[in-house]
Amino acid sequence: DNVFRWQLNDGTNFFNTSNQSGLTVEANDVNVSLIQGNASAVNRSGTNSTPLIVRIYNIDNSSWAASGINGTVWVTTNGNSFLGTANSTNGSGHLNLVFNADCNYNVGIQNWTGGVFGDACYKATNASSNFSTNITGHLVNTLTSPNQLSVMQGTNVTMLGSVADECGVDALAANVRFHSYLRSNFSNNVTCSPTVEVGTGQYNCSQWTSNLSANWWSVFLNASKLYYNDASVNRSLGFFVETTPVLGSVAQEKAIGGWGERYPSSAVVTDEDADQ
Repeated sequence: DNVFRWQLNDGTNFFNTSNQSGLTVEANDVNVSLIQGNASAVNRSGTNSTPLIVRIYNIDNSSWAASGINGTVWVTTNGNSFLGTANSTNGSGHLNLVFNADCNYNVGIQNWTGGVFGDACYKATNASSNFSTNITGHLVNTLTSPNQLSVMQGTNVTMLGSVADECGVDALAANVRFHSYLRSNFSNNVTCSPTVEVGTGQYNCSQWTSNLSANWWSVFLNASKLYYNDASVNRSLGFFVETTPVLGSVAQEKAIGGWGERYPSSAVVTDEDADQ
């Protein structure tokens, strides 16, 4: 408790009253209002950021808070648990956080708030309601196979790849598609189906080659997922479709002759894949 007394002085005599109690000196009451950052968006990768700003009003003296008041802006990491970043007010009572999300924060909608925290002269007070910010991550694809594979036309090519995010977390239940293109002119787009998730962030698909021309085929792995930027990776020399040479149009120029004579003949050999 605080104690006080009065001292009286008439120029000749001094008189002190008895000690009095009951006066309470407390920190200033404040109100915190949103200025900027509700329903905002920020990418977790790179240097992308978004401002989260509140303003603090001193209720006791009816003015905006002074410069240098200690405060904290709080953002949830998983939708529930708040992680705080300390700052202090500027000359107009604004408390500002330039929010650059990193791997401490899950992707998706996160809640945030802010206000006075850890200041001796102002009561610890946050905004009366939470606000939101949408955090977007980035997918990272790895194409494991095929890699310069040769297959006979009519057999399967196993497409295998993995998808994670920029923080190294496996991307489960992502939308993954394998595509093959004729390498010579990037035509004949063929989509492999179905793609199956075979493990944590691992995806595969079997591409039937009976309808693919004999040539080099490039392979693309495309991935997408809610709250992530899409990602694509490709391999130029994915697989080569081989064919067996075909012997046809056999012709014999001379059907009848004597012993020791030559019998000229001809045949047409086709080799679609043009190898030896």
